[in-house]
Amino acid sequence: KLDPQEEADKKLRLIFDALLTTVELEVPSLLVDQEVDRMLSRLLEQLNKLGLDIDAYLTSVKHTKESLREQYLKTATESLKIEFILQEIAKDMKLAVSDKEIDDFIATIGDEKTKQRLNNPLEKANIKTILTKQQTLQKLQQLVV
Repeated sequence: KLDPQEEADKKLRLIFDALLTTVELEVPSLLVDQEVDRMLSRLLEQLNKLGLDIDAYLTSVKHTKESLREQYLKTATESLKIEFILQEIAKDMKLAVSDKEIDDFIATIGDEKTKQRLNNPLEKANIKTILTKQQTLQKLQQLVV
């Protein structure tokens, strides 16, 4: 028997698989390439913090630079497709996040410096996107039995 978090994760995987297989969407290669570069940069930063070099990592996970990039290309493409599809679903469902919900979210942050950093239009727009995505996913999960 799956615990509630595992059950929710399973539903999300089912939803994402269904969306990716049924929705035709072409993601611009520039966006995919930027996402792959961001993912690779994050990996390099993590490896650097651990004191590992990329070649040792690649050997340990049985990848080449090319196969890692291919894997990241697939992941980035799927992630971007999901993001765009969820944005459209949110529009179709007329889901909206109010300024009060954004402010309430910021108010839950314990650290004052972080609260101040988040309290600007760009960060509020990012929070709005995240909260809208959460609402969309919750609605979709309710549809999956």
